[in-house]
Amino acid sequence: MYGPVDVQELYYDIQDILIRFKENPINPVHFPDEENCLKVKRVKAYRNVKKADSSAFFYYNKKMNIQDAIRYANGDPKDVALLQEIEQTYIRLMEVCPFRIEYRILDKTSPNSFAPFSFQSKMALDLLCSSEKLVVLLCTLGHPFEQELNRYSLLDPKKALLWDACGSAYIEECLDAFEQQLKAQLAPFYLTDRFSCGYGDLPLTMQSQIVSFLEGTKRLGVFVSKSQMLFPTKSVSAFLGVSPQKQPAKIKGCSYCMLNTTCPYRKKGKSCHEANR
Repeated sequence: MYGPVDVQELYYDIQDILIRFKENPINPVHFPDEENCLKVKRVKAYRNVKKADSSAFFYYNKKMNIQDAIRYANGDPKDVALLQEIEQTYIRLMEVCPFRIEYRILDKTSPNSFAPFSFQSKMALDLLCSSEKLVVLLCTLGHPFEQELNRYSLLDPKKALLWDACGSAYIEECLDAFEQQLKAQLAPFYLTDRFSCGYGDLPLTMQSQIVSFLEGTKRLGVFVSKSQMLFPTKSVSAFLGVSPQKQPAKIKGCSYCMLNTTCPYRKKGKSCHEANR
């Protein structure tokens, strides 16, 4: 199945296959576009042979984003015991819930379109006005996150709250790291702000189109509910424009936060930035 391959590269493939099987325990297990294993001739791990314009899995050994996790849990950043508990939860999260992502880079086909995606949203068109390409992405922490969340919900509601908060902080941290890697790959081009369905006037109904286009259910185990919400819950779909011009940051504030409908600070009439001053 392989040519002469380094043991480390083979080890990466074994890791990734085991993760795919855990997500979807059906044999035979294979990587996307490698249904016929007899035709596989690569000598590097699957994760290391994908180019920037194709789908790929990404795994990050990320630093723990403790401060954001505390903020999402509406906790006291001066509570030492809470800090230790969140750190332990974060370590467990990174062990069992690898960050996984699929993406494509599309060319602009008309002023409002990057086929098959067409935008009517004023916010999206403003962000993409100088973009020549569009990055479409879908990422998730997978079903292991949901399994642990359900278990904690039954046994320890506080632990469930911290698990959920750490999941939100971790997936955002990983997305930011992916974005930095993509920025380096696409230089000298620039990326716009990352924006998702439901931001501003971008319709939430585009979730289904993204998941279908990226084969998110097959490749990542991500589903879209009738209300256009993603499951597993720690999943994110998003767009980024790719422009030859440097892009100013435009998306800021509570309206664009992934927790804008559940944020404990907003329920009190505040923002996380005000609360942490």
